[in-house]
Amino acid sequence: CHDELLHILDEIGFEPATDRLWFVGDLVNRGPNSLDVLRFAYSLGDAAVCVLGNHDLHLLAVADTEARHPREASLADVLDAPDRDELLHWLRHRPLAHHDADVGFLMIHAGLPPQWSLETTMACAGEVESVLRSDAHHDYFAHMYGNKPKRWDPQLAGMDRWRFITNCLTRLRFCELDGRLALKEKGPPGSQASGRVPWFEHPQRESQAQRIVFGHWSTLGYVARNNVWALDTGCLWGGALTVLRLDAAEVRAERAGVVVHAFDNWRGQRYDEGASSYPGQRVGEIVGPGPMSVRAYALEPDRAALVTGQKVLIGFDAHPGRTAEGRVERISGAPEAKAEWGRGRYFTVDIAMDDTPDLKLLPGMNAQIRLLGEAP
Repeated sequence: CHDELLHILDEIGFEPATDRLWFVGDLVNRGPNSLDVLRFAYSLGDAAVCVLGNHDLHLLAVADTEARHPREASLADVLDAPDRDELLHWLRHRPLAHHDADVGFLMIHAGLPPQWSLETTMACAGEVESVLRSDAHHDYFAHMYGNKPKRWDPQLAGMDRWRFITNCLTRLRFCELDGRLALKEKGPPGSQASGRVPWFEHPQRESQAQRIVFGHWSTLGYVARNNVWALDTGCLWGGALTVLRLDAAEVRAERAGVVVHAFDNWRGQRYDEGASSYPGQRVGEIVGPGPMSVRAYALEPDRAALVTGQKVLIGFDAHPGRTAEGRVERISGAPEAKAEWGRGRYFTVDIAMDDTPDLKLLPGMNAQIRLLGEAP
């Protein structure tokens, strides 16, 4: 998708002199003009960081062993290009995984098995990268294809070990709960057989603390959760081309205060440190010093005793025996049912606090209201 790539880079104002562009793999055979995409990435020099995808490796295998792997029409423009040797040599020297400690992200094309930590991932990727950059790449491409072995074992050696590493980093989507690779599963989450989960949702994944960006899985679409960002949104199939700004993945509070965590309805739990979120999602609130108020609820029969401006005494469950004074600021115009509290209907009452005598108060604390007298 060469044209779409140039269009989106123009939209975001990409500057090769000052920016670094990460490609999550499959520069070729994932849309028209593979040759132009390959030449463009190559032309960027150090401004581009590209990891290898399964289609990139397939191109290299076809170019290296055409008698064993017949060429495909979609790869002909690269294979017949006058600069093919220069481009393929550059492609063969791309990494399978890239980690930038300053940015705080790991980039791969596909997935990781649950047993791999960041350190294991980089070490394993480095093993296969060394093979690809040596004369041993001829034998590697001749035996690269296959789905076995399915389970990681540190004692794996030779081509079995290299094939497992390659399959994880360039082909993986789902894992069995026991840690085996489920490489035949290619659909979206929910389409897989029972007992299989997306690799990044495996409950024992060793890489959970690492922020990871990947592509490969167009039927998954954009995902930003569990510390992973999936960026393949199916441009080839009529979808969009997605760009993520990695150095803007951290948002800093504009003022000091107490963090009140928001709730993540997708995961069914609150947002805590290390959690991932969608763009625009509210993950929390900073509560600083300033005027505070209490929202109370009065049963419908008690409404007649309430008047705006009326003084009240406020007690807090978190501070037994301590109180603060306040006044009724607003009363809702009509009562509402609260099914979780029974069959009654309630008026909403907002109370402004006149003082907070050295009480550590946070949003969500329970309070009790007692009327002090008539309204002024």
